[in-house]
Amino acid sequence: MDNQTLKEVEGFPNYTVSDQGYVMSKPRLAKDGRKLPQRIVKARLAKGALWITLTDDSGKQHLVSLRNLVATAFMRSRQKHERLRHINNDVTDCRASNLYFKNARDLASRNSREYTLVDPDGTGHTVQNMNLFCELHGLDQSNMSKVVRGVKPQHKGWTATTN
Repeated sequence: MDNQTLKEVEGFPNYTVSDQGYVMSKPRLAKDGRKLPQRIVKARLAKGALWITLTDDSGKQHLVSLRNLVATAFMRSRQKHERLRHINNDVTDCRASNLYFKNARDLASRNSREYTLVDPDGTGHTVQNMNLFCELHGLDQSNMSKVVRGVKPQHKGWTATTN
């Protein structure tokens, strides 16, 4: 635990977050008067991320993503359309030096399929990112996916061609 930086967790003054990827509770008194020692808060792996439970001043518990706490404390603010990623792809490694922001549109483009859609005027459009395409054209992504799969014949006049 040498060579680390600790910062208070925003909104939870009884906790500090380390740039090494963990959260510590501060020594404090419990409601019943017992002394609670400083300790590392145990993280649980669920839904592809580490989660911890923090208790606020009123006693309410909050389930919080560990990587988001580390990023909030030690990195720049997240921009719209950015996702927090792990450099080494290990979701249990939440060190600040292992986290980076990736543009979600780039991720979607890399992982997406290619579709050919026809607008109401009959013009064909090659689409590589259905979410972005629907956002730009005021279409519902769920309905357009149904059009592509053949579940619906059209959505707002848009159709899909079979490849």
